[in-house]
Amino acid sequence: MKPAKTDAGKRRIAKARMVSASRQFGFGDYRLALDLCDEILQQDQLYLSARVLKLRILFHGWTCRLAVSQLQDLAQSDGAEPSIVLKLGAIKLALEDYEGALPWLNRAFRMQPTDEKTVRLFAKCLLRLERHEEAISVLTSALESTELPPDFWDEIGLANLACGRIKDAKDSFSRAISLEPNSVRYLSHFVDALVTDNDDDAIPFLERLLTLEPKSVLGYRLLAVAKLQNGLDIEAEDICRKGCELDPLDGRTLAQLASICLVRAKTEEAMTLCQESINLEPCQGLAYFERLRTLKTTEKDRPFVEHLAKLSQDPKLTLGDRELLGFGLGKTFEDLGEYERSFAFYTTANADSYRRKFGSQSVDRNAFTASRSRLMMADYLTEVGDGLESSGTVPIFVLGMMRSGTTLTEQILSCHPEVGAAGEQRFWNRNASRAFRDGEPVIDESALRNLGIEYCQVLRNIHQDKRYIVDKMPGNYFQIGLIRQALPGAKIIHVRREPADTCLSIFTTHNNARIPWIHSQANIALNYQLYLDVMDHWRTILPRESFIEVWYEDLVSHPETEIRRMVSYCGLDWFEGCLAPEQNKRAVMTPSLNQVRQPIHKGSVERWRRFEPWITEFLELNEKVHRDSGLAKVLTQ
Repeated sequence: MKPAKTDAGKRRIAKARMVSASRQFGFGDYRLALDLCDEILQQDQLYLSARVLKLRILFHGWTCRLAVSQLQDLAQSDGAEPSIVLKLGAIKLALEDYEGALPWLNRAFRMQPTDEKTVRLFAKCLLRLERHEEAISVLTSALESTELPPDFWDEIGLANLACGRIKDAKDSFSRAISLEPNSVRYLSHFVDALVTDNDDDAIPFLERLLTLEPKSVLGYRLLAVAKLQNGLDIEAEDICRKGCELDPLDGRTLAQLASICLVRAKTEEAMTLCQESINLEPCQGLAYFERLRTLKTTEKDRPFVEHLAKLSQDPKLTLGDRELLGFGLGKTFEDLGEYERSFAFYTTANADSYRRKFGSQSVDRNAFTASRSRLMMADYLTEVGDGLESSGTVPIFVLGMMRSGTTLTEQILSCHPEVGAAGEQRFWNRNASRAFRDGEPVIDESALRNLGIEYCQVLRNIHQDKRYIVDKMPGNYFQIGLIRQALPGAKIIHVRREPADTCLSIFTTHNNARIPWIHSQANIALNYQLYLDVMDHWRTILPRESFIEVWYEDLVSHPETEIRRMVSYCGLDWFEGCLAPEQNKRAVMTPSLNQVRQPIHKGSVERWRRFEPWITEFLELNEKVHRDSGLAKVLTQ
């Protein structure tokens, strides 16, 4: 009986897809209708209705070209019927002549702004032209006149996703799913938004998607990404390999598997997978990016590099693909010593990255300071508890500005046999607000004590066999006061680096995190100054022994001295293996994964000199820190 129930479920899904395909065909979205037919026929090649509709779509595409010239004359007349104008726009849209379709669809929309078919086609054309804000406006205009069907909510979700409005996108996809719960398409879009937002709910929804569609390669790929985001690298690799087995010719899934292999220190296999992915899908970004950032580019690679520079201008690339190619080419031209061209690619890549994540939204610079104000007003001098006593776990916090050397420090410490690495835990960022009473800068001691206990349990779940566990979330510098109160026995290491090198590294490193300030020099410089202010605050109000500070420049220039100091501070016996972090084969999930697998070197010190003409705001920070901290002495030693 169970197989029959499964077959019945498959038939219901196929029937729902067939209804959707017919609906899309009626709306003139022939490409989406064709995709749905293909999905049905992958499951059942004899599904007659899907075969017939596919033939109609293909025939319609051929006859469309013959119809354009005849409709053009009719539509240009002043008294043209809305249906004629709409038909001409729909045909041009079906032929992927988006610029040609736009004026006709715009005219049809003005003539009948509440017509569902007109609204859909006009919005779809705007989406194809990446005019996402206008598409959202057109789609939502229908809300006033009718109860929207699920595919409308899906379109609104896609438009919001393209604009970086992740919350709105998730809400829209949820509405679509509530109206059609078993739609694989809507669920796929929803989980894409969840993964983009690094949402904890992504995994259960992806598992639901794969229950509905066990052969969804996209589902396996997204589930692998979600697992990786949660630090489950071994599961991520296994899941991604299942996706590749389902469709060995899916270039994007091969590229994702290459990324996971790099995280897991399987570099040789990763490069092979990148090449296979490129062979299958040459117009993409991820496989090229992973190859370019991993391998050193030399002059013999020049023809390949110039080909990629030309490819980066291809309008068929998605925004995400352009972003990845831009960061890869920035690194490549830096390898070749062409620093002006390199910086131009980095700048364009950052613009694409911001646009992909946030659309046309502007950065709220006031938000940088608002939450900091509350934290800096609180009293952090009273120790309220120590979760270490009950758990036996000693957290080692490695923190500071991102790209300052925190990953290298974690890699060094986790070489020690008594130390485990927990990666970047988001616990304090997510839960710090629970330590305050009613949003005021007054600490609730009981709540904070419980946070300390909860946190130690989180670490214990990651490494049950280690007493010392490193949490290298850089942004925990913001929570030093709370951490010290909740866990007075914890070890805190603040890693510092020359500001210009830190800020430049932020600007030139691809980062999927939805952090708005990392994509412009002005905002990076502002945030760095606020970081300096926060650290000055902690030095002023906390006892000197609350944390130690390690300069990255000292660490790479005199590694044994600095590593011995850190190991001693943590209360550990000396272990010679800490001097060879490149031999640590643990998974590394930060953008520094390639650098920390090399022997400790000074190659990144004063990297800013290569880009000096274009980083004025970063250099001003250098002057301030040199003056205030004596860093110039460190750099000349």
